[in-house]
Amino acid sequence: MRVTNRTRKVLGALFACVQGVSDAQAGVASRASPKPIFIQIPPQWSQEHSGRAGTFLRPAPNSYVFRVRSGDVWLREAPTNPTERSEISQRSRWPIGSDIWFAFDMKILSGLPSQAAWVVVGQLHQTSNLGDGRGSPPWAQVIYPGRRFTVQIRHSAEMPLRHNPKPVILFTDPSISRGRGYSFVYRLRYDPVQGALDTWRNSRKIVTYRGPLGYPGIVGPYLKFGIYRAPAAGELAVSFARIRTGMNACEVVNNLGRLPDLPEHAADCRR
Repeated sequence: MRVTNRTRKVLGALFACVQGVSDAQAGVASRASPKPIFIQIPPQWSQEHSGRAGTFLRPAPNSYVFRVRSGDVWLREAPTNPTERSEISQRSRWPIGSDIWFAFDMKILSGLPSQAAWVVVGQLHQTSNLGDGRGSPPWAQVIYPGRRFTVQIRHSAEMPLRHNPKPVILFTDPSISRGRGYSFVYRLRYDPVQGALDTWRNSRKIVTYRGPLGYPGIVGPYLKFGIYRAPAAGELAVSFARIRTGMNACEVVNNLGRLPDLPEHAADCRR
């Protein structure tokens, strides 16, 4: 069979078209299912994020950058939960009724004003009991649409938990700033009857609370830092650094003299 130059050109064009479609399909498949990226972090923490490049960074020891973009759902929750997340989660649990001291530096790097219905930037999460329904974290820092930053708690006497209680807002900053560093120190007592919360921001006391905090349970709660938000457009990035946790003030605060209005026995260190 004699193949003319015109036939060669037609066949060449068809081959190029088919090859182009194949390459495009391969590119889409590659972009749709990239290999998740995880980084090395201290063993007392686990990481919960989408695995997308740039979602979770560790620029220095005890320094983390969390980033969430539209669709950044935790891999474990991707089939069932549309909420977007980039967090580290404490593996150990705190005893119920004990003091929990924790401190950290936080900075909003991008994403303000926020477009999400709510954004959690740091939370204490309960350990669920058998039969519990979904309950929001008993302590959380929450940013609402715009720039409104809050410190809030929740509590309930139900066991198992059937109804998600409304938040009790203990502090509000109506216009949190992007790019400004905030240093927090918390003393929290997780107890659904006789709980407590003391909070300092940039060495100023902003919360003194005594009352129920948390939910009844057998196993205590655990801390989480990073971003957890309702689905939203746009990027949000937050840095956390110098995270310290302990059961008394001396384990997390270098200079107790800088904290006014310390609660009773706060300076009692366990040697």
